[in-house]
Amino acid sequence: CSATASWSQTPGKLDSLINQTGYEFTKAADKLWVTKVEGKNAKEIALIVAESEGMTILFSVVAEKSTLLTPVQMKQILKLCMALDKVKIGLDEDDNLMVRIDLNTRLLDKEELTQSLDQLGGAADEVFTIVPKKSQP
Repeated sequence: CSATASWSQTPGKLDSLINQTGYEFTKAADKLWVTKVEGKNAKEIALIVAESEGMTILFSVVAEKSTLLTPVQMKQILKLCMALDKVKIGLDEDDNLMVRIDLNTRLLDKEELTQSLDQLGGAADEVFTIVPKKSQP
């Protein structure tokens, strides 16, 4: 069984699951969806879902490249990263600070996707206690 075979078994699966999560998503492009949630520390948090090569990637950019982080903030982020279950916190290719969860689309169900979105939003909101969001709507 090749990896390509497992990818072809999931067409439309994520589209269907996204509609069952209770979140209101906008389809931004093929295999890319966006929703916005309100946190305790940030009024608006964008959660992005992308699908690529059999993986579902959930992420949120929490600080732009131009944001300078202090050593104290970096230490707090590293401690938060250790405290979170399956959420990764790091820099993307453009040096934006982001939170991210990677899931196998083939194994994904509604409950896992919903719980992961909840966890991602909560983690992003926690990062905003360390790195305040520049502009609040």
